[in-house]
Amino acid sequence: MRSSSYGKTEGGLACIGLWLSACRNCLSSLAPTSMTKRQAMFLCCETNGAGLFQPRTAAAAASLLLFVAASGGHTAALHLAICIAPEAVAVPDFDGAIPLHDACSECHLEAMRVLLDAAPESASVANMYGLLPLHAAAGAFEAATLIGAETVVISPIDGSSSRTEIGAVLKPEADVRAAAVGILLAAAPQHVTAGTNTGEIPLHMAARTTRWSRSSAAVAALLAAAPSTAQAATLLAQLPLHGAAFAAHPPTIQMLLAAFPGGAAARDRIGNYPLHNAAAEATHEGAEAAVRLLLQAAPEAAEARGHDGLLPLELALGRSTIQAVGARRAVARVLLSAGPTITTLRVLCRAGPQLGWPLLPDVIMARAPLTAEEWDLVPFACPGLGRALPAALAVGQGRQLVHRLPWSQLLRLRTFALCLGRVQSLRLSFVLPPALVQHMLCLSVDA
Repeated sequence: MRSSSYGKTEGGLACIGLWLSACRNCLSSLAPTSMTKRQAMFLCCETNGAGLFQPRTAAAAASLLLFVAASGGHTAALHLAICIAPEAVAVPDFDGAIPLHDACSECHLEAMRVLLDAAPESASVANMYGLLPLHAAAGAFEAATLIGAETVVISPIDGSSSRTEIGAVLKPEADVRAAAVGILLAAAPQHVTAGTNTGEIPLHMAARTTRWSRSSAAVAALLAAAPSTAQAATLLAQLPLHGAAFAAHPPTIQMLLAAFPGGAAARDRIGNYPLHNAAAEATHEGAEAAVRLLLQAAPEAAEARGHDGLLPLELALGRSTIQAVGARRAVARVLLSAGPTITTLRVLCRAGPQLGWPLLPDVIMARAPLTAEEWDLVPFACPGLGRALPAALAVGQGRQLVHRLPWSQLLRLRTFALCLGRVQSLRLSFVLPPALVQHMLCLSVDA
């Protein structure tokens, strides 16, 4: 005689087995390939201590199905599993996560709605790392996908009377990550300030993830719900602006600076300003604009050394690398105007003739006149140095620069000067203005 528990297990397995055989095409959306018989057996069975397969209980099978369906965004499978075992919606896995975490990590909006309707309290379940579903949605790595954002009204947690329509915040830059954040804020707005075990709140994760999504809509939604979170620091004293600087995403940096202007001058516990994070990502899209924004907000950060003892300029140039030279030079050129001239010259000289020396003319043009000690750091036969001849002549330091020109440029300059002298010896009826003569000399060098 079978026990009632076995009958319940057998009935649950029969229901799932019939569904698996009838919905083979639908299951293909749960994974990149269609579900095989072995995968279906794994869904319905588990191994015991002896390594043999035994039938899962209905609740265990439904719980596994919930995780698979939530990760794949399959709402039909979610409805079936919830019908079999409604309590399985809140059953955690080995690291304390529930199916809602998986749905939020992939930003499956309909799956999130199904799970929240079945268990609204699941929005407040944290895994063993302290991550709530809101953290998972804010830190999702999906690419920005334009959708029609629905309007979700959220009241700030500070009790003020102002209310924000998330739909208005999302347009015209609405993406699925921002919509997922809006859904969870509507379900549990108090979690906008909740921290993980490392002290990260959802805004930290949303700001850092803009490196891949390239959309600031989720950041806007979180700031609208709690503007003061722009000042929240992790256990390492890192602000959301540190994450946005790592992402090198100028719109997000502008948004966070507007909410907390002092964030650019905040140094974390390992010694980095946000400027260090942005400069280290010099090869990333948007790094040049990000460095310019942070340098304007905190110029003193350009003179500070980070946790590895490097200045932002050194981080931008990289360590003994010639990859993406153009991008690195563009970011480094923004930093040339900050800090002592002698320090900047030393950094560029150490960077070598391929990466650092071509920027020396920019330093001379921006910092002239140079002291004798600073001129001693400018190497001889420096390529491209002729570009700085007008600036050097304007401050009476043309001799110092001409002595350091490459031999080819020096010969061109000497030849043109001899030709010009020959013309003037003809005693023509006109005299060339000194400014024009100087301009022609500079063109001969920089040809």
